[in-house]
Amino acid sequence: MSGNRRSPVQEIEVELKDGDTKDLFVFIRKIDAIAPFRFGIQSKSERGLALLDRQQFMFKAERLDLDRNIKASAAFQEIAGSCFRQFRLNEEILLQRRNSEGLHQARVALRRLRSAFSLFRPLL
Repeated sequence: MSGNRRSPVQEIEVELKDGDTKDLFVFIRKIDAIAPFRFGIQSKSERGLALLDRQQFMFKAERLDLDRNIKASAAFQEIAGSCFRQFRLNEEILLQRRNSEGLHQARVALRRLRSAFSLFRPLL
């Protein structure tokens, strides 16, 4: 809450401390079958700061600084994660405000992700 601005908190945090990552996703799918959810992208501090600032109507891709010596698999993860974040931030705006610029940026995120799949196809 910030002044008269409020944002409900409805979240669950799941963390894998040990074991196979596949088991984590099996568990998450079981939760989703009972109570459908969406992956959150913003940290708690980002959500709090958003209450203080004026609301954004779209999110462009954030700058990625990849190390020259990064492995291809790690580079793909960084790029795909960036695309996913850009899409989800704009999806939230679309669901709340039906903003055309948010729609455009969501489509940009999907195009970037498709390009990453094409570029990294031999790896995948």
